[in-house]
Amino acid sequence: MRIAAIAMAAYLIAVVPALKVYPLVFEDEVTLDEPARELAFTGHLRSSYIALSNPSKSFDRCFFWQPPGQALMVASSYKLFGFGIWQTRLPGLACAALCVLLMGLVCGELGCAVCVLAGDLFLILNPQFFRTATNARMDTLCWMFLLASLFVYLRFCQRERYHAVLSSAVSGLLVGLACMAHPLAVSWAIGFNIIIFLRKSGIKAWLLFNVACALPTAAWLAWAYPHWSIFVEQFLRHGASRMATGGLLSRLFAEAQRTLVTHGPAPLYLLAIFFGLFAAVLKVLPKSKPPRDILILALVVGCFVTLFMGKQSGEYNAYYFIPFAVLSATGLEATYASSKLIGRRLLKLSGLIVVC
Repeated sequence: MRIAAIAMAAYLIAVVPALKVYPLVFEDEVTLDEPARELAFTGHLRSSYIALSNPSKSFDRCFFWQPPGQALMVASSYKLFGFGIWQTRLPGLACAALCVLLMGLVCGELGCAVCVLAGDLFLILNPQFFRTATNARMDTLCWMFLLASLFVYLRFCQRERYHAVLSSAVSGLLVGLACMAHPLAVSWAIGFNIIIFLRKSGIKAWLLFNVACALPTAAWLAWAYPHWSIFVEQFLRHGASRMATGGLLSRLFAEAQRTLVTHGPAPLYLLAIFFGLFAAVLKVLPKSKPPRDILILALVVGCFVTLFMGKQSGEYNAYYFIPFAVLSATGLEATYASSKLIGRRLLKLSGLIVVC
């Protein structure tokens, strides 16, 4: 907990000074947060800005282009502190900081200090996390809920059945709230369903997870029902435009290419991730069930993103890189624990090189 809190504080100290100037202007800030301004100051969730270029889709009446999580969060900031660049970007940065804390807590359930430190560094240095944390997108809000759900699950899943069932319900609710930030969180819901099934946690745990997960979406759909034709025109057609196209091999190649392009500025980061994963496969997975659950989650989300999500927009890679980073951190700790003095010094030096 202490290492995770220190990592969160260090992250905020490093990022906050540049929050107002990097980036100077980001298109998604206008597209995603202008509805929040409308909600805060007019009481209506709509988008006059998008309506200018899409007058036939009723954006000036309702906003269903994205789930309402981001708009509700940023509108609260505007309502409390007024409208401005700081008020727009700080909520997303606060969620990013909590992601760092939660990443440390998740890794702390699987290992000790080295695992926590490696996991937090993997998250902070992830190019997509670094970029989206300061550009007022909805991804950090989504990742915060997803990491919280993973922490709750890992914290209680190995205890008696009562705690396993209860943790399934809480995890489901958190994943459902994540879906209200970004629909791609549904891939984590699928992953959790597979884990619960393989763990044989029982029908009650499975049912409570899915009922709790569906509650936020059910509330949103009930709110949208009186405007169902607008919902279909905005949300469903927008979602369809973000789906992958082409054959299976072309999707696999496009995802691999996008991963390399995204992490091109930080090749050592990718190498560190792969090294940790290799070590985890050899030293961690054969001995412990929770890391195997993380692997299942990462593979399910990775397959979902690869097969169904488009390759030209969004920060989709990070949704499966985060569980892979957790698993990689466990591999690095196992390698560090089994290394002699010289090996440990080499690992520390390699970590410094990656950070630099």
